[in-house]
Amino acid sequence: MAAQSKQNILRDAIFQREWLLIGAIVAAHLGLYWIAALPFLPLLISAVGLSALTFVLQVSKSRRIFSAAKQDEDEGSAAHVNEVAGAVLLQFPDPLIVLDGDGRVVLSNADIHQSIANAAPGRILSAVMRTPAVLDAVARIYDGGEAETVEFETPGATESHSHAHCLPMQIGKGDDLRLFVLIILHDLTAARRVDQMRVDFIANVSHELKTPLTSLAGFIETLQGPARDDEEAREKFLEIMQKQSTRMGRLVDDLLSLSRIELDEHVPPSDTVQTNEVITEVISNVRPVAEERKVSIAFHTEEDLPNMLASRDQMFQVFQNLIMNAVKYGGSNNRVEVSVYLEHKVQDESDEEAIRVDVTDHGPGIAREHIPRLTERFYRVDENQSRTSGGTGLGLAIVKHIVARHRGEFSIQSTLGKGSTFSVVIPVFSAESSD
Repeated sequence: MAAQSKQNILRDAIFQREWLLIGAIVAAHLGLYWIAALPFLPLLISAVGLSALTFVLQVSKSRRIFSAAKQDEDEGSAAHVNEVAGAVLLQFPDPLIVLDGDGRVVLSNADIHQSIANAAPGRILSAVMRTPAVLDAVARIYDGGEAETVEFETPGATESHSHAHCLPMQIGKGDDLRLFVLIILHDLTAARRVDQMRVDFIANVSHELKTPLTSLAGFIETLQGPARDDEEAREKFLEIMQKQSTRMGRLVDDLLSLSRIELDEHVPPSDTVQTNEVITEVISNVRPVAEERKVSIAFHTEEDLPNMLASRDQMFQVFQNLIMNAVKYGGSNNRVEVSVYLEHKVQDESDEEAIRVDVTDHGPGIAREHIPRLTERFYRVDENQSRTSGGTGLGLAIVKHIVARHRGEFSIQSTLGKGSTFSVVIPVFSAESSD
């Protein structure tokens, strides 16, 4: 409406000036006729000719003006459309790439999606994504194929699953018709983890709960039958049943905890944690168990340690599992040492800082063949000792997955007869990472 009104005003101004010029021409000729007494017919022909020429020139000029105004309007409209398209692109929830006919990036929302951070305009697709399934799908579209959706996996510290929608786009008309390819990526990692979590949970629960449930069923049957009136047997069986039900409760809690950790394992943490504060709280919680087993806990740390980029609750769970295991399995009348210090690692010609936490016991140690399997679910070096101590066989598996989520490292060193050291290395929080 505003553009149309602007054009009407411009048109009225042009034609108003045109009629003023024609009026001036007619008035001049009439003056010559009356004052100079020139012949009427030549003056009439001259007036009509000049008026017609003025009209033609003004119409031509008005067309040029309207054409320029229309061009300015179209350019403004195109700029507005491009601005809107750019805003929509930045708000699009999934990574998006547009390729030209040569397979080079012409458009992307790489600024807000780390997975395509190197998708700068002008780069060829193979330099942005090294995924054969996607590259082959795009090649088939350039050969005349139709839209495709392909799934692929991205290896790394935490494997991710995605699918790519590859669609051809014909833009332009006639000889200016050009082929573009639109690629939309969608992360399936969370959905895949949920599916795997369900499968693992059912398998683990059916395996680990079968024995205690069978025991409970046997005790209940005995109490309902032969031991119905045996008070001593009833007290004994009820105590065992209570222990079995408590163990099942811990098992379910650990399974749920592990499932939640695995579900978010591909999402790095964004909070900051003061390591010494967390470990001090863990030691305070574990100390009653240590005192009962006559185990001393020594805490060695450096001053002014930087913060870790971590989840406080999960790091508390890591240190509690490791220190509690050292207290339970390191042997009575022994000691546990917790050491925290700053570690420097040179990687890709840069010096990276990390917090290293070593939990050392001086117990019987672990045979070398068991160490690689300690982080497997329900793997136990001594199954009877583990069950007696109330373990579920999931503690180190939980530690491994939490450390993986924090892009850290978890290692185990042990010598028979001398003890074991469980080490966790987590990257620190720096000023650069917060900018």
